[in-house]
Amino acid sequence: MVSNVGRQDLGTVTLAGAVAQSVNTPWIALFDQGRLDPTAAADVAGRLGVTRLPNERPPGGAAYPADLLGIATAKPVELAEAYATFAAAGRRPDVHTIGRILAADGTVLYDAASRPGLAGSALDAGIAVQVRSALEQAICCGTGTEALLGGDVAQFGKTGLTQGGLQAWFAGSTPDLTTVAWTGAPEGDSPISGAGLPSQLWRSYMEQAAHAAGLEFPN
Repeated sequence: MVSNVGRQDLGTVTLAGAVAQSVNTPWIALFDQGRLDPTAAADVAGRLGVTRLPNERPPGGAAYPADLLGIATAKPVELAEAYATFAAAGRRPDVHTIGRILAADGTVLYDAASRPGLAGSALDAGIAVQVRSALEQAICCGTGTEALLGGDVAQFGKTGLTQGGLQAWFAGSTPDLTTVAWTGAPEGDSPISGAGLPSQLWRSYMEQAAHAAGLEFPN
């Protein structure tokens, strides 16, 4: 049975409010009404770069209803790719893990900067804007307020906490930088208390990255 954190009944909420406050139950209610298709949702996630291991899919490749809540296995780099796509108005970035390779004499053998910056359209630009708007609410007045940067910088993001509370996430982006912070506890340990720590880690990293680039997020 799907419930909200702490089994709270938050009454009637908008979908944007459900995103901002990490409310689970509206999405399953929409599934029960036939208005959300988890397989279609999983396909969209795949276009954004979030995939699940083949042996985790049911026979035939169909998605589980709970996929609507994000139960599928995801890597931090995959979430970063998805959030960077939202930041780029639906254009999926060209992800690479190696920036540059130099020969012993300094000759550049490979430079990721010379490759195309965006791999192609993964999401309608208008939908990407709507997603960003909801995720902005999550930071300004939802579960991600501990990630709020100073000044007037545009930012959006989302907290996440796994079943059992052993993993906590914060994924977010400014127009120029997308970052995902993950924290985890070994099996058998006490659950992590909310997503406050990854939200704080995200903010700290973003502030230091901005400082290194000569930018500041004033308090």
